[in-house]
Amino acid sequence: MSSNAVYQFDGYRVDPAKRELWYEGRLVPLQPKAFDCLVYLLEHRDRVVGHDEIIATVWGKVEIGDSVLGQIISRIRGVLGDNANRQITIRTITRVGYSWVMPVRVLAADPAEADAPPEPAGQPGAAADTGFLAQAPAGALPAAAAPASKRRKALPWRLGLAAVALAALIGLWGVMPTFMAPAVDAKADTAIVLPVRAPQAPGNAWIRLGVMDLIGERLRAAGQTVVPSDNVVALARRLPAEPTAADIEALADATAASLVLRASAEPNGDGWRVELRTAHGREHALAAHGDGADVIEAARAATDRMAILLDLAVAAPDPGTAHGDALDYLLQQVKAATLVDRLDEARHLLEKSGPHNEPRILYQRGDIELRAGNYALAQQILLDLLDRVPAERDPILRAQVLHGLAYTHIRQVQNPQALPYVEEAIALLETREPFRNAHDTLGFAISARAFLRRVIDSDYAGAEADYGRARVLFESSGDQLALARLDANLSMLLGDAHRIAEAQSLGRAALERLALFGDVQSELRLRITLAELHSDQLETAAALEDARQFERPGAQVDNPALIELARLNEAYMLADAGRLAEARERLRHLLEPASPPGPDDVRKGLWPQYVAAWLAQETGDAAGAVAAAGEALARHAGKPTGAPWNIARTWATLSRAQRARAEADAAAATLAAARHWAEPYQEAPLVVHWITLMRAEDAAARGDADAARQLYEAAWSQAVRRAVPREMLNVAQSYCDFLFATGQVQDATRIAGHMARWGQSNYDAALLQVRLHHALGQTSAWRRTLDRARQLAGERDLPPALLVPPTPP
Repeated sequence: MSSNAVYQFDGYRVDPAKRELWYEGRLVPLQPKAFDCLVYLLEHRDRVVGHDEIIATVWGKVEIGDSVLGQIISRIRGVLGDNANRQITIRTITRVGYSWVMPVRVLAADPAEADAPPEPAGQPGAAADTGFLAQAPAGALPAAAAPASKRRKALPWRLGLAAVALAALIGLWGVMPTFMAPAVDAKADTAIVLPVRAPQAPGNAWIRLGVMDLIGERLRAAGQTVVPSDNVVALARRLPAEPTAADIEALADATAASLVLRASAEPNGDGWRVELRTAHGREHALAAHGDGADVIEAARAATDRMAILLDLAVAAPDPGTAHGDALDYLLQQVKAATLVDRLDEARHLLEKSGPHNEPRILYQRGDIELRAGNYALAQQILLDLLDRVPAERDPILRAQVLHGLAYTHIRQVQNPQALPYVEEAIALLETREPFRNAHDTLGFAISARAFLRRVIDSDYAGAEADYGRARVLFESSGDQLALARLDANLSMLLGDAHRIAEAQSLGRAALERLALFGDVQSELRLRITLAELHSDQLETAAALEDARQFERPGAQVDNPALIELARLNEAYMLADAGRLAEARERLRHLLEPASPPGPDDVRKGLWPQYVAAWLAQETGDAAGAVAAAGEALARHAGKPTGAPWNIARTWATLSRAQRARAEADAAAATLAAARHWAEPYQEAPLVVHWITLMRAEDAAARGDADAARQLYEAAWSQAVRRAVPREMLNVAQSYCDFLFATGQVQDATRIAGHMARWGQSNYDAALLQVRLHHALGQTSAWRRTLDRARQLAGERDLPPALLVPPTPP
């Protein structure tokens, strides 16, 4: 491959001579074969490159299958913020190959590098084929172990690395304490460490995961990309006690790992011996062992020897924890318990050890309470800790604490309060580049900011850009579970931005990976989103089918608020499909008095009443709608809970129900209160949508036809511009009521006709067509649309007036 050019595109810079990929000034890790494929596609961007051509050029042999090449292309796309649905960088040419499609700027290479001879033809992967050997910081190895050709690549910062304890946060971060490691091997492959085999004896149970986590941490400190421990734990549940070679290969495929390591720990006289060996990814297996007074010391020794065999650096000792001291032992035991959500056991271990002022212990206490859902307590612990961890002493631990504080606010639906913590965490972590272990941590912080941009400001472009940055970081750290969760969140973002096809496609793919990892909470949340997308598209049957899928993950989720949300969505989808009795039964269970909510359960009670109010109003029970909507709004008062557009809809439901009861003064007061409440949400389109609709209905009720028409037109124009069928239907129903009542039937044709395409899948859209053709006196069309409305009605009764044949014009 040529090395005399540098390629720039969309903030990226590819330097083939230096074998480096940069994004906005930051070095981006990419596996050797992936880098070679990327360069080859860039060099031949003027044409389609066949599968066989890429394989022969990059691998130098034809035994590699198309599936392997497909995984490499997928990895490249992920690093570049692309995917198989968008294909903005690499386009798949079915049954042929791939084509580079993004515009590229070609620059001259650095003159000092341009003098180097190009790679010989037919050997493009020569440097890459040495795998890990090509990427090690040679100065960290014994002189005899470092080939002369590599000594000249030693980097000035390879020695004296400071070590910090790094624990990842629940929900967005894994649990992976680690040293800061050099990012010198940006092209190294990913490794996975399996749970450790250890004798079954009292006090040894923690070794299986605790020592696994320690080995991964130490390899990462040596410069190796290692799959996070939470990924391994999620997938290892499916493995038999003695996994076969096929099991291990499947695990490697699921985590995109090219190297699998297995370890065993056994008592050895008065101490311990840990043996570590490669189980996949090496033609000739590598093995190392270590002895020590305790299992942690033995594991460190074995890992350091394996690092040398892999031609990696040897991690510097953690200055905060001496080999084998009681604190280090305690931390690994606690982490082993939290990895499998044994939070009571982890809490007991910390309590048994007595009071501690050590920041890592305090952080573990906060993390445990965060995972347990005790957000107020976690917030207090982390706030106290924040003052003890100045940025200059331990920026990464401080960033973790900041992220934890942000998460406590997010879980309590206090999103604006979370943003400053996230911004400070990102600022701290960005200064830590190019240290490898800031990648995953920074990725989670940027993902949190993307979420906050979406829910606070509806800044979809900014949020999508943040998710793109986070994707690059997760790819570089080998965190496939984080990538699956990112895609789930991105699917929700795309749905909010009305990019429905993209949202559904990405969401379906993410569901498969979340199920693979057993992340039922993220799976359930994403299934709710996908059902809502179908509902917003007025695809009633598809939405109900999605809602029927909530039961399996819901049965495994220990999150009352999320389970409530799923059941409420199912009740809504049932009612929308005309399954009224079933919907009421679901709501009855949700509305039954429960045990008093805990201090952190701020959402409980609002949404059941909101859905009950909507259902009562839809079925003609105005008194029930007034009572339920009033209670929902009363429970909301003073609490920053819920999406504001749903609260706005509850105001509208209350106003409509009051008008149905001829309570004009009460409806006017409700409108005034709603407009006052909505003042902070002038930039929220759906809040504006509902308030405008309430104002139009108020003007119509007062007989001010001109004002009503003007407001209806504004609401209709906004709905059409946003192009969400559900929003258009909300306006169309009310606007057509006004037009029919005032004899403006021809004008109603424009509005109802726009909704005709959804009359085949949604009852309310079908009923609107019945009303239109009845008003126009079109008997044949009335009969056809009436038949369809009856098919979609379920248990709903059609208005008697519409059952009488229309009078011809």
